[in-house]
Amino acid sequence: NGTILGEVDSGPGLRGGDGPEAGDGLKVEGSYNAGSGASLFMPHENWSMTVGGNYNVAINDSLRFDMSEATLNLGGYAEQGATTCEVMSLDLGMTEDGLDQSMSGAFPVGNFNIKSGATVELVDNHVNSVEGLSEVIYTERLIVEAGAELRTNGYIIYASEVDNQGTIVGEDDIVIIDPAVPGDANGDGIVGILDVLVVIADWGPCDGCAGDQNGDGQASILDVLFIIANWS
Repeated sequence: NGTILGEVDSGPGLRGGDGPEAGDGLKVEGSYNAGSGASLFMPHENWSMTVGGNYNVAINDSLRFDMSEATLNLGGYAEQGATTCEVMSLDLGMTEDGLDQSMSGAFPVGNFNIKSGATVELVDNHVNSVEGLSEVIYTERLIVEAGAELRTNGYIIYASEVDNQGTIVGEDDIVIIDPAVPGDANGDGIVGILDVLVVIADWGPCDGCAGDQNGDGQASILDVLFIIANWS
């Protein structure tokens, strides 16, 4: 419920260094319990958190959470039995926006790894994003190791990539995030006349608008030509 400050080291078991090496991070043999006012920052692909027991996180502000590149390992310790993992992210749908740490209500994880021998059940015991709205997990890569079991309990995991060598109970709840389609200004997965209409609606200078498909800071005939080139 307070603050833990860690020292960046140069390898597992070593202190002092220029940056995190693969395997560095926090290892908890039992459960990791974080209150609503706590923070969790592991902003590097080499950071990892390994939890043998329950991953029980009530953090309710995505500005106080960053594991968007890090690895969350669940299980890996003997005789823990079935454990639970809190789903935290606001359900933004099948979109890469859920993997964007800067999005309000987004609590993405780089790698979500269920270790061999572990049985993990998804739960939603806390309001992490917006009260009354569904919460899910967004991850770049879902890994279920051989001999591991993941039980979704009806909660959705959106993942860019899935490596399942074990058992997933509720496999229909695993949703693959398809990459954005070039020219698809309205996000319907099809490049067509509706996307041209988006460009027309945004016509002129616009920073980051949907009609600016070529990224030059304005919606113009160049974006219409870009859409035509990617017509589907």
